[in-house]
Amino acid sequence: MKILSGRPMTVMFEDADDCQKEKELLLKYLKKHNLSSTLITSEKENTLTKTLAVFYWFWQKKYHIVEINASAYYRFLRETCELKFGIVEKTFVNTMGKILRNKTTYPNITGDVNEFIQLNSTQDIL
Repeated sequence: MKILSGRPMTVMFEDADDCQKEKELLLKYLKKHNLSSTLITSEKENTLTKTLAVFYWFWQKKYHIVEINASAYYRFLRETCELKFGIVEKTFVNTMGKILRNKTTYPNITGDVNEFIQLNSTQDIL
């Protein structure tokens, strides 16, 4: 946990090696699907938003993340992955938080992400 202005700030991955490995996995997937230069927006139905939700659920299961933390996810995507946003943090947190809490399903994207992870990782899938 990082400290900013006296308040603890959670991170997506506690271990730096895990963080780097998952960053590379996500960026490789986004590049393969021509999404790496797409702006992250608050549109719930766009492919990038759905993809980011599916990756979060994969990591939630893999790392036993109990509490949904869209703020930590925002920082991971922006600071670590250096993805571009067309919205401010609060909008992302509200939009992604709602998607993640509602456990909205995206069968086609989930299947594609699972297949990609199987081919590019030795980890269990969703």
